[in-house]
Amino acid sequence: MKSTEVAPYCGGNLFAKLKEPVQVQLFTHYQTYRTSIRFPHSSFSLFSLQDQIFICPIVFDKKLKKTTLKAAGISCKSSIGSTPSCSHPVLDMGKLSEVHPGNYVFYDVQQSLIGSCSLDDVAVRVLTRVIGHCPHRNQLLVDCGWAGISLDGAGKLPTGYAVIEGHPNLKLLSMTQEHGRVEPISGPLDYSKYAIGSLLTLIPYHSCATAMMHPVYHVHSEGRLLGKWTPTRGW
Repeated sequence: MKSTEVAPYCGGNLFAKLKEPVQVQLFTHYQTYRTSIRFPHSSFSLFSLQDQIFICPIVFDKKLKKTTLKAAGISCKSSIGSTPSCSHPVLDMGKLSEVHPGNYVFYDVQQSLIGSCSLDDVAVRVLTRVIGHCPHRNQLLVDCGWAGISLDGAGKLPTGYAVIEGHPNLKLLSMTQEHGRVEPISGPLDYSKYAIGSLLTLIPYHSCATAMMHPVYHVHSEGRLLGKWTPTRGW
């Protein structure tokens, strides 16, 4: 995916007519719910500044970039997101005022599914401990609930709310605030592989929602702790 979310923020009369309508050509590979419903064709016309500001978050195109608001006497900056754009940059991004990198620093399972990265690129994990065996349900009980990883990803993955690293047959089925239920995707659970107190590593579906749950991040490489990062709060 190329740069596809640009939102100018401008002063002036939004309903002012452009001197000439601007024909915008969509990238042939770019398709979202909004473009397919509201703009089902391969191109469309802009007639006012309001049109331009509305369209910009939907598609970023060479012809649209060249549309000169300066001709209308309006100074305009441009701001682009997000993670996919930073993952697959194009030279024209150098003409932007700023770039919002999204969760580029961490990535997550969601970004691996849409092609921003591979699962091996995801640089955030949540460690959880096995605290119970529930053979009557064919499940494990772990000490990570939605307060440790978030509820994002429900219904998105065959492995439940996260990917359990190294255990492709396990599924994080459900969570309360502090606890999670893990079961096999198929077959009976071999409890000898998951002793009480053993650790499982969860790869989050959405790292933003997961990272905001924790007051400190433990930075490690090849099994060695390199340091601790304290996130900036403020929202």
